[in-house]
Amino acid sequence: MLVLAAPSLRGSRLLCAALPVFRALDAGGGRVALGVLWRDQICYLYHGDPRRPLEAGIGGHELYPADQSSIGAVLRAAQAPASDGAAAAVRVQGHALLRAGRGNASLAVPVATPAIAGLALFGTGVDSARAGAGSDARQGRGADRRRLRRKTMSQTRTGDGRWRLAA
Repeated sequence: MLVLAAPSLRGSRLLCAALPVFRALDAGGGRVALGVLWRDQICYLYHGDPRRPLEAGIGGHELYPADQSSIGAVLRAAQAPASDGAAAAVRVQGHALLRAGRGNASLAVPVATPAIAGLALFGTGVDSARAGAGSDARQGRGADRRRLRRKTMSQTRTGDGRWRLAA
């Protein structure tokens, strides 16, 4: 299995491009995850915790049910038929926000078009922009997305049509 894993990670360059961003988020106390959809599970390439070394987050989380994950929601929405109302809403919003108990939330966006992975911020402060944005929920969603994009990475196409992730 390792024989296949190493060339796959090296060949995609996704994790290598994202590590500097993860390092910056870890230094700022942010919690971030990068995952891909495998069958009905999310396989985390990175699942960070600022209390642990950055390297511990690489492959540091077990498979997780896609239907319980914000990353799963954005990746499934990208693959779902246009007639699927819930998936269409996620595609229009450009993100998936899942709330859990005790003020925890997870906000994910797709990485690239078409989506090859999902990137999520998670923890207790993720949904705080919505609470402070007033009664307009659309304004709150926009603030969450802008914060996520500003703190994470931007996606640009290179001259050869590949995606490049930049901090």
